Amino acid sequence: MEENAGAAPDALLLGLNARFTHSNPALYGIRAYCRADARDIEIFEFGMNTPPEEIVSGVEVSRAGIVGISVYIWNADLARTLLPRIKLALPECRIVLGGPEVTHSARDWLSMDEVDFVVAGPGEEAFRKILAGDVSANERLIACANPPFADLPFPYEEGDFARFENRYLYYESSRGCPYRCSYCLSSREDARLEERRLSDVLCEMDTLAARAFGTVKFVDRTFNARPERARTIWRHLIESGVRKRFHFEVRPALLGDEDIELLETAPAGLFQFEMGVQSTNEETLRAAHRAADWHAARKAIARLSAAGNIRTHLDLIAGLPFDTLETIGRSFDDVYALGPEHLQLGFLKVLPGTEMRERAAEYGLSHSPHPPYEIYENRWLSREDLSILRDIAALTGSLYNTGRFRPWLDARREAHGGAFALFRALALHWRGLGIALHLKEPRVVERALASFPSMDQ
Repeated sequence: MEENAGAAPDALLLGLNARFTHSNPALYGIRAYCRADARDIEIFEFGMNTPPEEIVSGVEVSRAGIVGISVYIWNADLARTLLPRIKLALPECRIVLGGPEVTHSARDWLSMDEVDFVVAGPGEEAFRKILAGDVSANERLIACANPPFADLPFPYEEGDFARFENRYLYYESSRGCPYRCSYCLSSREDARLEERRLSDVLCEMDTLAARAFGTVKFVDRTFNARPERARTIWRHLIESGVRKRFHFEVRPALLGDEDIELLETAPAGLFQFEMGVQSTNEETLRAAHRAADWHAARKAIARLSAAGNIRTHLDLIAGLPFDTLETIGRSFDDVYALGPEHLQLGFLKVLPGTEMRERAAEYGLSHSPHPPYEIYENRWLSREDLSILRDIAALTGSLYNTGRFRPWLDARREAHGGAFALFRALALHWRGLGIALHLKEPRVVERALASFPSMDQ
């Protein structure tokens, strides 16, 4: 061990995470896969607010011959800033980019002098080939078949768990998705659903339950795409008696009676569900390829809310086809009435490689040319409409999601014609007072609410 002390690793994998509490499971998966070739791979992860010079310094100290960077919509601009600095600090290193943001715009990234390779698609086998020198000199876009997902090794090592003490630990039990939502990269034909063996998942859950410090977040795009499989995993965790929290992205329309009856037996706080409602407007759901979702979803969410033992996070997306300010308002009221712990009004990201991007002209869809490609306007929503919605989204975070002011909101929403109308009036009030809509400082918010005119004034 001592003779290798200070030796440069074969490669450094760099994670640029949206928040300190996040981590990048793709890096751990690549490292685990390349261990079979006895490769020494280090992982460095930084939050987006880390000064670039600190990130570059960490990379430089490693003296790695290959630096791999995982690029997403939230860190693409930072990655572009770092590339020339990393190449200047380590001029002999080869820089490899992977991740969804470079997969669908590889030519753009390969035009940068600092970039040696771009990996398109799954990264395990492609990165192994680069490490092994099994690529030709002029082969810069690496897109090769990956092993079956079920055959990939468990990504984490014993020494990893300490670094997740104050962070989420991410886990994949499946990749891809069987659904074709028009705004999602997982809707592509090349993103077919693959699953880990159920016996491996249950064993790995026991490992994580024993070692994880906090929340384990499943990153499966639709965890309950196969309900029987999902129930088996939920049942295993319920019966294990573990007292961690497990987060799942769940399609609520797929939750049937058998699912709800099982979930009602879960200890309070064991499960947290993020559920994409997106819209309750039927024409919008059909255009997004989520037809017939809302009726089934509402019934399931209402039952989960009544049980009270599972934290629910409900998402809406503003900017989908056929959704107007009025229909989005109805969706907001529909979802608000279900009483989720967290309600998010998000905004359409027009991602390269999606059907939504391909049909942008048809929908009159204008969006930012830069990541995260957020909508500016479309045939149904003006820029002014979206500005109103962004104000309401910010206030939802500061008033509803904090939980502190829900009794005040509930006492007034019907008199204002619903939650959406109340939040719209509150946004105008906040603007008039000159208060930042995202501000959560209780005393400032309380004073603003106290000065909000009642309906009988």
